[in-house]
Amino acid sequence: ILQTILAQPWLNGFIHYAPEKWYDKDGASMVGPIYTAQFHFDKHLRVPKGDFVILVYAMSDSGRLTEFNGDKDINPLNITIGNIDPVMRLKPTRGCTRAIALLPTQVKFTGSETENSRLSQRLAFAEVIQTVIRDAFKDLNQLWKTGFDVTCPDGKVRRGHPILAGWIADYMEYVS
Repeated sequence: ILQTILAQPWLNGFIHYAPEKWYDKDGASMVGPIYTAQFHFDKHLRVPKGDFVILVYAMSDSGRLTEFNGDKDINPLNITIGNIDPVMRLKPTRGCTRAIALLPTQVKFTGSETENSRLSQRLAFAEVIQTVIRDAFKDLNQLWKTGFDVTCPDGKVRRGHPILAGWIADYMEYVS
């Protein structure tokens, strides 16, 4: 999925392969998108020269599927890449965000359950969510260590090392 996102030709010129320093008009250091943060500088020093860090954001937020046939919700687990300029990354039409899994939606109680029953259901629900997230990112640690070849929008093949750089909960509230 990361390769698919990074290979989109319309992203040429909008991907930042190295960390950047930004300064205001008085020369004071500023932090903008994640590729300007100290985190990116620190991680960039840990990959071989010529390779780049792929800053993976995970996002989750439940959404309503229908109002007409019960109360059906969906809770996708999405990813995007922080190296992509936000001008492009935040446009839904650019395909920079992809769903990689569906998280279960919250258990709805009827009111007839005991407190112990509710607690055990909430614990089981939390375990399922943790398992889905662990499975979705199971290869990320190994890919960080070894890297993988990525064909970038400019046609060059670069070696990228993905790392989970952030988690945005309530994603729809974040972008609106």
